[in-house]
Amino acid sequence: MGLQVNTPAYFDAIHSLLSLYAKDYGLNYDPEELGLTPNEAAKASGLSANQYNAGLRAVSAQGRLGKK
Repeated sequence: MGLQVNTPAYFDAIHSLLSLYAKDYGLNYDPEELGLTPNEAAKASGLSANQYNAGLRAVSAQGRLGKK
């Protein structure tokens, strides 16, 4: 497709392709269900990106992020 990996255009194409073809593989893909980005989460929490990331590192160090 001529897309550079890890660019906004690349991820837009991935979301479009998943929206079109996920059902053909028995999957449900709804882009409205995507989680927040770290920057969106920081903004929603009223913290700066640095404050949010510091808190996330602290929670991670305590093992409270859940299983991957």
